[in-house]
Amino acid sequence: MIVVIADQIPNAVRGKMKLWFLEPKPNVFISSVSDQLALKVIERLMEVVGDDSGMLIVRSKRTAPGYELFQKGDSFKWKDFAGVQLVAACAGATCMAKKSKSVQADVEV
Repeated sequence: MIVVIADQIPNAVRGKMKLWFLEPKPNVFISSVSDQLALKVIERLMEVVGDDSGMLIVRSKRTAPGYELFQKGDSFKWKDFAGVQLVAACAGATCMAKKSKSVQADVEV
């Protein structure tokens, strides 16, 4: 199985993807193509979709942890932690600054 989530996908690419993918929401594509075809689709998407697409691709695989992540653009941050790919909501000092501001706002109110 392969899931593609993107902020922007060119119309020509979206049209081709609709041949093999279901689009339950705008710019969210799901398909159960074979592993070989999934790798070809991922390779092609990485070539033709721009960096501004904010694309995240999740591909299922048979070995642990059961999935593999691919990214194009900066919408998602993920880290490889002991062989497991994890998606982070925010990272580093930026995340800590956001948390401390929200705590201060709660205290002042």
